Amino acid sequence: MLRCNAAPRNWGKGQFLGELLQIRRRDLARLILVNELAATRCLDATSNDKELCKAMALKQIRLEAGRDKDYPAGNRNCGYSFSAPLDSEGRLDAKAWKIFRSQCRVTRFWEGSKPEIGHLVRKRGGTWAFHYDVFGDEDNDETGYRFGDEQFVAGEYVSIKEHDDKMRTFKVVSVIQT
Repeated sequence: MLRCNAAPRNWGKGQFLGELLQIRRRDLARLILVNELAATRCLDATSNDKELCKAMALKQIRLEAGRDKDYPAGNRNCGYSFSAPLDSEGRLDAKAWKIFRSQCRVTRFWEGSKPEIGHLVRKRGGTWAFHYDVFGDEDNDETGYRFGDEQFVAGEYVSIKEHDDKMRTFKVVSVIQT
């Protein structure tokens, strides 16, 4: 692992990014920011500067309940808000997720219930899920249906198998750079 001590701990991520982009291109291909807040560690990687910037920037994705028999008009008070790295086509980026997994958090908000906080996880076989209890049972995870193939772009629909084994459809309402 390559360590990068170029940035003092008190630098903001924007200041460090500016300095990082000034590094020669051949050196840049070996660096990917691991901890964007502390900006002190880097991993070996082969990447150009555009891919580096995309990998460093997580997206905040908001999903709201789509139309179904329970919510004929959809429901903006039921859904998920999560952060994840997306590739240039809006799909979940597994390589960048490995680097930023601790920052890929999810909040499940549901009308009449307290919000649940968890993480975006990748299970065996490459499936993606929302996991809420660190020591809990994986059977309670909420699994995205073909999340690896889905495009997280505003207006698209995705499906999630919730902990009660019910498959629900959600509309991607927003995707914002964090």
